[in-house]
Amino acid sequence: MSEQSQITKRRSGLQGFTLVELLVVIAIIGILIGLLLPAVQAAREAARRMSCTNKLKQITLALHTYMDANSSALPNYGSDTAPGGDWTPFISILPYLEQGARWNYIPGSYGAAWYYCPGWAGAMDVLCCPSDSAASQVSKTNIPANWSWGVQNTEVGWHVGGSANAEGLNYSTRHSYVFSGADYLNYSQYWNNRNPFPTAYTDRRWNTIAALTDGTSNTIFLSERAVPTSKYDIGSIVSNLGISVVANPSLCMAYKGSGRFLNQSAVDNSGGMTILWEYTGRRMNCYYTCYTLFYTVLAPNSPSCSETAVLGPGPVSANSYHAGGVNISLGDGSVRFISDTIDTGDTTAYGQGNSASQNTGRTGKSPFGVWGALGSINGGETAVLP
Repeated sequence: MSEQSQITKRRSGLQGFTLVELLVVIAIIGILIGLLLPAVQAAREAARRMSCTNKLKQITLALHTYMDANSSALPNYGSDTAPGGDWTPFISILPYLEQGARWNYIPGSYGAAWYYCPGWAGAMDVLCCPSDSAASQVSKTNIPANWSWGVQNTEVGWHVGGSANAEGLNYSTRHSYVFSGADYLNYSQYWNNRNPFPTAYTDRRWNTIAALTDGTSNTIFLSERAVPTSKYDIGSIVSNLGISVVANPSLCMAYKGSGRFLNQSAVDNSGGMTILWEYTGRRMNCYYTCYTLFYTVLAPNSPSCSETAVLGPGPVSANSYHAGGVNISLGDGSVRFISDTIDTGDTTAYGQGNSASQNTGRTGKSPFGVWGALGSINGGETAVLP
């Protein structure tokens, strides 16, 4: 047999992979990808949660810098220039968040927070948790050529002719973070004696750091409240429910669905309205409860309810896209993760004061467990974070 014939014979004896073997290899690769993908997703979420933690810390440090520049006074809910203001502490701390360009647009005279202003329009990264993608989705980023302070029109005004204007909301700076209203369910316009950031709409007041008698390490300043993306999102507020949800906040839990959703049937049959999902987290400058407050009454990632529409009162809850809880910042500048299972004490307790006949403030220990104690500035509790 010639040498060429022997080579040809040897080559003809070589075999490739069979179809079965190829399918087995593909299946093994698929299994490995399936095992690795959750780990990769978990690592990405851990990175997003860490970034979220850093942003909360940055905002809290800005509050401290504001206090250093203002005789230890915390910013309040109201403009810095006149009584009766609608502005939030976010506006007051803009210069301390390296947002001087925005601050320069803020007018020196009083104006309502529903006026358009470039100082509170467009996306602002430090206010957006990376896990909360809707927070950074501001569709209008240009400064309208016809803008002027105090003038409302159909392009830039949030309220035109007494009605909400969706076009104007498209300009507004969204935010994943909200300030603590503590354990006292107050109307937006009135004094809250339990939270660090008092309302100045009807009564011009500020708290100093000395007012936090429970200690800065035991008092929550901010938490997460993710921007809802639909009517049945857990971040929506079931509103116009009457005084019952203030007298007994636990009633709000009837609207709890699965995961990050409300119970659709309960919402549809509530007699309330849930259009507030289109507002929540979409105006960092406005003091209304539905925009920039949460309360330490119901556990994190619980439903939110309100007696009225935008002004409260009601158990508006913290929530996030992080599994199992939310990030919060404390008055000492530290940031902690609070579980959905944190002790909330007696959630059937009267929400607006110690009782229905004593509803101008709350005194003494919070009825809402460790969560309520962490919210109050002066409850006298010795709450220990789990």
